[in-house]
Amino acid sequence: MMNKKYLLLTLFFIASCAKTTSTVTCPTSNTASLLYGAKSSAERALNAKTNADQMAEARKGMQWGEGCVQSSPQEPGCYFYRAVNTGLYYEAAPLNYQKGLKKIIRDCNRVIELDPAYDGGGAFRILGNIYLKVPSFALSKKAIRKDMDLAVHYASQALAIDPKNHDNLLLWAEILMDQERFEEAEPVLKELRDNFHKTKSLSTADQKNKKTVDKWLSKAQKKLTKGSR
Repeated sequence: MMNKKYLLLTLFFIASCAKTTSTVTCPTSNTASLLYGAKSSAERALNAKTNADQMAEARKGMQWGEGCVQSSPQEPGCYFYRAVNTGLYYEAAPLNYQKGLKKIIRDCNRVIELDPAYDGGGAFRILGNIYLKVPSFALSKKAIRKDMDLAVHYASQALAIDPKNHDNLLLWAEILMDQERFEEAEPVLKELRDNFHKTKSLSTADQKNKKTVDKWLSKAQKKLTKGSR
């Protein structure tokens, strides 16, 4: 665990990098610490039990990510985890979520420019989730809206990079279920279910995902059984 003195020094480092108006190269030895802070905050936010805790951890992660970007603007992980934390923050506090989505999309596009394979195609996966789950209706003409074609495109890109990635498979299964492609969804869901059962200790987030996969698989099999009669 990071001690208090080190945390204060690192937060000061973030602030000093973030406030500058000129191009500054912060010490690269700090990049790993900043990236670790952003990633750890994302994991805690993802597994938080309340919206308040999720918001608090994600906010910290966004600060770590911002410092990381300032420290090392060519490091894809800095943009990736800033995007992840931004998404987790607006998931818990959806007010003005469109603003958050646009920030996430910019960060994901930057990750793709730097390293499209980062985190098993993680930037493509995030974009796929956005266009799958965002509401179809919005008042603003410039709003990000649900777009299944884009969701499929980005999910396919992620799968092409890492077809065994758990999160890529989960996204693909959700798309197939949304499109009622139950025959295609069934083997993907079975693979996910088996992977969950092989894992001895599941995080809070994966416990939720396991229940969702079991629910989807049951629905897909019922639909297929009904359709074969």
